[in-house]
Amino acid sequence: MTPVPSRRRFLQSTATAGAALGLGEWGGLLGFSVQRDGDATVAPDLIGYDPEIAALARLIECGTVQGIKDSTGKEERLRELMAVGRDELPVYGASDSFALRARELGAAGFISALANIYPATFERIWAGDRDAQAAIDRVRSAVKGYGGIGGLKTLLRLRGLDFGRTRLPFADLDPGQERELTGVVDELGDLT
Repeated sequence: MTPVPSRRRFLQSTATAGAALGLGEWGGLLGFSVQRDGDATVAPDLIGYDPEIAALARLIECGTVQGIKDSTGKEERLRELMAVGRDELPVYGASDSFALRARELGAAGFISALANIYPATFERIWAGDRDAQAAIDRVRSAVKGYGGIGGLKTLLRLRGLDFGRTRLPFADLDPGQERELTGVVDELGDLT
């Protein structure tokens, strides 16, 4: 059986590979979703590192990057990423409030937490339904107002999907918050 390298060793080797390609200290981590190494934050998205388009282009040429998820919700960045991909790899949008605009710009798809709760609503958004996008925007604002994870778990339970309590450092909504969030969703009508 081949031993699995430690996370620290993996990060060191990918950072070294990225530096060897001339991609800078974090170049080798661009395609990985690694969150923490001990107490040090190492993922580019968690430290505000925005990979340069030239570095992404080199990684695409090498075959290292097979797709891109853009979580910025910024039109200009999504356009840049789609341009560097030159229709050779999929670029996905990933901010609930940016779903319709990502589709209009030509994104290959969309990655969303709320789409797991309201898949039919996101199908309508992807088909161009501006009212569905406006409804999701209201839900997203309400969920973010309650800290995110606790609100998402409440909405999942409302749909009959109970995944248990929210883990630390996040918290479940208290009964009053659950009623308020449920009220927002009820006002919007047919979210499925």
